[in-house]
Amino acid sequence: TQQPSAVAPNSWRGIMRINCDFAHSSYDDPIVFPGQAGAAHLHRFYGNTLLDENSTLQSLFTTGESSCQGNTLNRSSYWIPALVAPSYAPGTNTRLTDANGDPAWKVVPAVVGNDDVAHEIFYYSAGVSNLSSIQPIPLGMKMIAGNHMSMPGMDQDTSIVRWHCQSWESSDATNPRWSTSIPRCVAPDRLRMDIFFPSCWNGTDLDSADHTSHLAYPVASGNQTVCPASHPVPIMRVSYHYAWGVLPDFYDPATRSSAGWRLASDMYT
Repeated sequence: TQQPSAVAPNSWRGIMRINCDFAHSSYDDPIVFPGQAGAAHLHRFYGNTLLDENSTLQSLFTTGESSCQGNTLNRSSYWIPALVAPSYAPGTNTRLTDANGDPAWKVVPAVVGNDDVAHEIFYYSAGVSNLSSIQPIPLGMKMIAGNHMSMPGMDQDTSIVRWHCQSWESSDATNPRWSTSIPRCVAPDRLRMDIFFPSCWNGTDLDSADHTSHLAYPVASGNQTVCPASHPVPIMRVSYHYAWGVLPDFYDPATRSSAGWRLASDMYT
C-alpha cells in the first residue's frame, strides 16, 4: 500500500543502478586499438571477465563470466583509465623510481563503505525530458565519454566529467564543489569522479572513426532537454561513478592529500 513520493522537477528519472566489481587490468582497448595487445594506456576493466583487445559483440555475448550484479545477465564491459598516484618510499617524502629510472606510480584502488576495495557503480538513466522517446542502447554500440586529449586550459564541461572531494559530512545533492580536474583532497576524504556518456544517437552507426561522432550530448530547448537534430534518437544515458580513498598508502606524504594523482591517460607534465 506504500507508494514512493513523486520525483522532484528535473531530477534523475528511471535510474537503473548496477554494481560491478573490478574484473582485471591491462593495457588493452578493443574500441580504440582493436586487435593490438598492449597498445593502450593502463585500464581498469569491469564486467566481462574475458574482455581483451580481440573482444567483439559475439564474444561478449557467448564467453566469460561477469563481475557485475546478475553475472552473465550483463556481460557488457566497462572501463576507465587507471587512477595512479606517485609512489614514495614508506614513511618518507622520497619518490621511488621504476626499473627504467623514471618516477614510479601505483594504481589507486576505488573504495566503498569503510574504505573496502569494492565495486563501482554504473547507472542507466534518462538524459532527455521526454521519457517515452528513449530507446534501448542498440546491440554492439561502442561509446566513449569525454576527451582524453583535453589539456589544462581546455577543460571539459562538468556535465561530462566532474570531480569533487567527498567527506562523510558532504552531500552530493547539495554541496559538492565540482572540478574539471582532479582536486587536492585531504585525508580522510575521498576523491569522487562522475562520467556521463552521450545519450543521443544518429540512428545509423554503432561506431564511428573517432568513436564519438555517431553520438552526441542532449541540448536545452526552452525548459526541455532534447536531442540535437543531427542525433535525433535518444538512448539510455550511461554514467560511471567512482570513489577513491585518500589513504596513507597512496596520498602525498607531505600534504596527506591527492596531490600528484592523475589518470593513466594523462600524458602532460
